[in-house]
Amino acid sequence: MGMMMAAISGAATTTAVTGMVIGGVTITATTAAVIGAVVSGIVGSALISKPSIGNFNAQASSILINKQSNTAPIPVIYGTRRVGGTVVFMDTLNQKLFLNILISEGEIDSYLAFYFNNELASSKHAPFFIDRFFGTETQQASSKLTKAFDYYNDTHRLAGTAYLAFSIDFNHEAFPAGRPVINTLVKGVKIFDPRTSTIEWADNPALCVRDYLTNSRYGRGIDPSLIDDTSFILAANYCDEEVSYNGVDLIKRYTCNGVVETQNSSLDIIKQLLSSCRGLLIFSGGLYKIIIDKPEMAVFTFSEDNIIGGWKINLGSKNKQFNRMRANFFNSSKEYQTDIAIVDYPLLRETDGSLLEIMNDLPFTSDIVRAKAITTLNLNQSRHPITCEFTSTIEALRVEVGDVVYINHATPGWDTHNSGLGKKFRIIRVTLQNNEEVRILANEYADEVYDLDVIETIEHSELVVIDDMSVCLPPTNLSIRTINVERSATYCYPSWTKSVDPFVVEYEVSYKKYLPITLDGWIQVKIPIADTWSFFIPRGHSHEFRVRAINSIGVASAWLE
Repeated sequence: MGMMMAAISGAATTTAVTGMVIGGVTITATTAAVIGAVVSGIVGSALISKPSIGNFNAQASSILINKQSNTAPIPVIYGTRRVGGTVVFMDTLNQKLFLNILISEGEIDSYLAFYFNNELASSKHAPFFIDRFFGTETQQASSKLTKAFDYYNDTHRLAGTAYLAFSIDFNHEAFPAGRPVINTLVKGVKIFDPRTSTIEWADNPALCVRDYLTNSRYGRGIDPSLIDDTSFILAANYCDEEVSYNGVDLIKRYTCNGVVETQNSSLDIIKQLLSSCRGLLIFSGGLYKIIIDKPEMAVFTFSEDNIIGGWKINLGSKNKQFNRMRANFFNSSKEYQTDIAIVDYPLLRETDGSLLEIMNDLPFTSDIVRAKAITTLNLNQSRHPITCEFTSTIEALRVEVGDVVYINHATPGWDTHNSGLGKKFRIIRVTLQNNEEVRILANEYADEVYDLDVIETIEHSELVVIDDMSVCLPPTNLSIRTINVERSATYCYPSWTKSVDPFVVEYEVSYKKYLPITLDGWIQVKIPIADTWSFFIPRGHSHEFRVRAINSIGVASAWLE
């Protein structure tokens, strides 16, 4: 008898995720107790720090292979994603291989393509049959399997689970390496859109977050009455706006395409989803609200009139201020393999006196354009690290987490900023104290953080944006200086201009004898970061030299000869 697995329902709970989470960053959570109620609950102590999301490369490989299990959690696919799925049934009959491959919680929209061993399925892979199931609660068992096996019957519906039933003529000519790895490109779960009150497929980050919060099968099961749909509608519209990044054709500002691994904690899942739009999730006034981190107008002013007592001001540190940022993402144009978007500021590195680098994960971003845009915004934000904490009068309850405000006060010297209006901050915690005073925590806000034109307008020497590390830029201007040290010998000093590639870790110098006898073999020597080398040769002989750069993952540039 073949392997069989019954449908697994994701365990729903009603434990609320409170407060604010900022996508793509790690938040240090602090519960704000406020006379028995939270005004604006858990908030972060920093807007940029290294996320703790897990092994990105391991996740990538596990998503694209065919796992085999009868206990594996069922994932959720938001947006569009290529996946391998989990084999939950397998048997053979008359030289045919029968498989059930579980894909996602349902109901999904559609299957766009199928692949055998990374090739688009075609007649060359021998006769095959695919029965598609979309994860409805009323779906029936595969008729192909019920006819083939007596033990497979109508109880094996896998209701609520999207899966594929395969029948493949299993022969050595079609699959000489054995059972093929089967992939499918999927348009994922259908979700509720409060803008239209319809349930349909969408890759909108705000709608995906709302679905995960409210879904009682695989999400948090929060009652929709606790969702501030006005905020989700505003955020969804902002994500759907068409923008042009660096002259690229108009595209949606943010999308959400990826796989939720339901065994992860809810907080990690929400942070991952929010990373695709730099979103903030807050619990305020008894409702869950979403805010996209974007340019805002100041809505309130804190000054000597409403600030009481002393201050706590943190000017930041090199631990949270970066001049290079790398982001892992799954690249849809490279068959959803892992890729790296890199934003690097060499001039800032010179100012800082050292390389300040961080790696972020963007598991729900699937294209290089948006990955670079999000990474640029995250790096820009890290350059504005000031946080301040102070006590205010009850008037401070007019603001909530996420609001941008002016702080106009002479003590820190912020009364001269913005033509006397004050320095801008974003509110990240509001705590009502027992004496009816309000404790405020705020993070520095700057309009220039959101200027994505910086990628085009800053000269290449100031900003280097690299799509990935699969290409290494070569050195330039190779020249050779010679010094005759004795009648029979010469010292040669090859020199070159270092590669502008910021990820070069060493150079490889290669030489061979040219005269009086030409030798075919090159002799190669690797040296650390340098722009010169020396070599001793007999007088009257000639040698050829060449040099190339090698980056931190071992990719070599073209030779400079």
